[in-house]
Amino acid sequence: GNPLGGFCVMNELTEAELGYLAGLLDGEGCINITKDGPRYYKLQVTFSQTNEALLSHWQQRTGIGKVYLKPVRGRNRSDCWEWHMNHQRAATLLRAILPYVILKKQEAIVAIEFMDMCAKQLPSYHGGAMTDEMLETREAYKDKLHDLKAARAGRHMA
Repeated sequence: GNPLGGFCVMNELTEAELGYLAGLLDGEGCINITKDGPRYYKLQVTFSQTNEALLSHWQQRTGIGKVYLKPVRGRNRSDCWEWHMNHQRAATLLRAILPYVILKKQEAIVAIEFMDMCAKQLPSYHGGAMTDEMLETREAYKDKLHDLKAARAGRHMA
């Protein structure tokens, strides 16, 4: 299916599992809107861990994303595993766990709103022209998410 429009199906999870994933997002997750080339923006959600089994469990349990090894340079550093998902797959997970997210709730909301906006402007991804206004809107979402992350980093929780 199309990664930008509509929705993606995620396996049904228990309330406890949704809460666990929200905690994993708050502690080990990263929400990004990235610019890939001059006219293409994408939502990415990544969970990083040195324990591959944990991430593989959640990838299999949810049925979305991919787990891969991200080598880390430097002595005495363990390799890092990432569970990575893009576009509507990322938004689907964020929608499901949103009620349980604490630290990154506003970031998750902006990411979901970004994907909703992209889905409404879907024809632009199928040969239609991406207008300057569409690009400015995407850049504004990217900036808003960046500002939320910077503000959170500035006020560490005790």
